[in-house]
Amino acid sequence: MAKKRTNVVPIIEDARHPQKYRMLVPMVDVIFADVAQPDQARIIALNAHNFLKNEGHIVISIKASCIDSTVDAATVFARERSRRCCW
Repeated sequence: MAKKRTNVVPIIEDARHPQKYRMLVPMVDVIFADVAQPDQARIIALNAHNFLKNEGHIVISIKASCIDSTVDAATVFARERSRRCCW
């Protein structure tokens, strides 16, 4: 898809370490995050701090079972929605 849409930059790298790909990625208007990690909100906030333009947006695909498999998904979604990250 990124070959046809030149405004899309796929990152196939460990998102917990944005310094590894910092020189490859410009500042962006939108970050779409599909990260399957328990601390995905923190990971997205870290990447937003490094790459998101002022007034930019984040779209996150929340993986409830990766965050906490001991509670129902609705509870995890509500908890993640209530997080407020500053970047």
